[in-house]
Amino acid sequence: MSREKGVFQVLNEKGMAVFEDTVRQTLEERRAQLNMTEQALGVLAFPHVADSRRKVQSIRKGQGSGANRKPQQLRGTDILNMCEALGLPWKEVIGKGLENAKIAQEVDRLAAIKNR
Repeated sequence: MSREKGVFQVLNEKGMAVFEDTVRQTLEERRAQLNMTEQALGVLAFPHVADSRRKVQSIRKGQGSGANRKPQQLRGTDILNMCEALGLPWKEVIGKGLENAKIAQEVDRLAAIKNR
């Protein structure tokens, strides 16, 4: 995730999970701050989806029960739509996710070196 000229370190599995968790948490905090229901967010963010509340729920909490309940993988357009609906600057939300992913990957890298 280095931004040096011409260099980009891709996110590994841990980095992707941290990125998505950070984005979800940021969106959820803003939704709670606005006291906005899943239904209201769904209508604003996904007006083209028949059951927009369920779309939001599957992004937030996933579908199913118990161990099978995992949040839907985030798509870039979902992030953009939800940021717009919540009045959040998407560049900052994505930047925060990338920064947290970078930190998590570096912590893992240093732990692996230490455990050699």
